[in-house]
Amino acid sequence: MNFVKEVELSIFYGTGTIVDNYVKLSIFPNLILNSIGPALGIYFLTKITQSKNNTLAIDFKKIVLVSVLLLLLAISNSLYLTNENFTILINSNVLIFLYLIQVVLVYYHQSFENFKTGALSSSIQALIILIVIFIGYIMNLHDLIFYSITIALIIQITILCVSIKMRNYNVTIINSKDKDFFKGIISIILGIGLIEVLSFITKYFIGLFPDNGYLSIFNYSYKLANLPNSIIVFSFISIIFPKLSKISKGDILIKLNSKLTNVIISTLTLFSIVCIIFSKSIVKLVYGNGVFSNKDLNLVSLTFDILMCVMIFVSVLTIQYRVLFLLKKFRIIIINSIFQITILVLLSVFSVQITNSYIDLYYGILITTFLGVSINYLFINIKDIWIVLVTLVAILIILLLSNVLANCVIFVLFMIMLIIEMKNIKKGRFNYNNETVN
Repeated sequence: MNFVKEVELSIFYGTGTIVDNYVKLSIFPNLILNSIGPALGIYFLTKITQSKNNTLAIDFKKIVLVSVLLLLLAISNSLYLTNENFTILINSNVLIFLYLIQVVLVYYHQSFENFKTGALSSSIQALIILIVIFIGYIMNLHDLIFYSITIALIIQITILCVSIKMRNYNVTIINSKDKDFFKGIISIILGIGLIEVLSFITKYFIGLFPDNGYLSIFNYSYKLANLPNSIIVFSFISIIFPKLSKISKGDILIKLNSKLTNVIISTLTLFSIVCIIFSKSIVKLVYGNGVFSNKDLNLVSLTFDILMCVMIFVSVLTIQYRVLFLLKKFRIIIINSIFQITILVLLSVFSVQITNSYIDLYYGILITTFLGVSINYLFINIKDIWIVLVTLVAILIILLLSNVLANCVIFVLFMIMLIIEMKNIKKGRFNYNNETVN
């Protein structure tokens, strides 16, 4: 549904000031939606499911600190949007708090195995956004699109609250000290929402360029590149991760994860090569009916090529962090994530201040995620780091040469690598330190 929204925006408005402002309005709120909100939601969910008699034990002092941090985030957002009109500024800050309430309420329902209400209310929210954007376009009320998410979230939150009242979950909230609160929250934020944090940094710096259209171009490309990869990785995690969670011995878990990760890298690289070869056709098929010039389509296609390669490493990072979470290596998750954020900020500043190139910002994400994956391999299984290095070389050849023959040769090489890894998996057994996993 959200991807349909991007297509609708492209049809009505293409690239330019309106969509740029719409994306800018959502930069800080999306940080809540995809990282901070889920982290708090998972925290509450865990507390409820692990308690007896539906007791929610939370540290009120820590929650107050989180509220202060959210207020600081809203202030930072206001400073970032200081040159925008009042409508964008108010809606953006309201969304920060609405998204947090919405995500926490959805996870609250999930604590009682009620997944249907969250899914249904989210679908209604997405549908309302589509309708409001359409009405705004038909009635020539372009500012209405800035209210679309706010209106939809208020309706969704109302539905979630009414459902809680009707179901009468009877949760008892008590005050309880939690020494590991921030360690757990930060690990979840950086582990689950790292790509959103990196995307947030990139969008922030793109917004510093004086020219219009670059934010919307990045947003269209990002949504398109993230769609297939998120489906592939989500399917993989849904099937494999529960099985990995049952493995108690860390060395076996590391060995099994390494083999499966190699398959994911090979598969996504093959998929990315195909998408890059036909990128112009794909972009034209999806966004060609919109208000796009040929220059816009070419820029979206170029950005899409780079982001397809970025998603290879992002997908691997997602899997690696889940394994590190199972191994309870929270310090590695936090340090590596902070390292990646620092590197991306430095590269982004270099792109804005020195090279003055928005394309360099995208290469900054590529370099950052590659370094993140490589560091995790050092801790998880250094013997297999060769596949990451080979993938990086292949990506650089694909992006810099833009030669169909070179892409085909690399495609064949990775197909061979995938076949070899799949043969190992089809054997059904991994021997490691005299232990066997079927």
